[in-house]
Amino acid sequence: MGALAPIGQTIQFIEAEANRVKVAITTWRASLEQRLEVRAVGAYPACLTSLEPLEWPWTRELIVDAGPWTLYMNNQKNGGDSSSCAGVISKMLEVRCVTVHQPRTPVGHASTQFWINRPGETPSQHRVLAAHAEDGRWE
Repeated sequence: MGALAPIGQTIQFIEAEANRVKVAITTWRASLEQRLEVRAVGAYPACLTSLEPLEWPWTRELIVDAGPWTLYMNNQKNGGDSSSCAGVISKMLEVRCVTVHQPRTPVGHASTQFWINRPGETPSQHRVLAAHAEDGRWE
């Protein structure tokens, strides 16, 4: 998985330009009265080191310009949190959100998932593909 593992085990993409996502996250966090420090950390993939150290609860978020989409990651200790703010931001901006999630625990539990969320739909998951493992056995 590379030198920075488990960073990147859970990533999300928001279908909006990075600056628009940054403004939405900043606005949303301010409405929750959460302190937020925003700073530039360099280009991908070098910017991934800005997520260190990995922690629980997570304390850092990273957005990366990916053209018409924005990559979102955080420093949750298992490589990211799939229930983070990307779904909220995609609803605020009325755009799609993709979540890719693949953690594996030491005892073999894992879940590889690919979600596409669309705002305004119930349920919000427009498409979900998933494979789950319990004790190392995939289904």
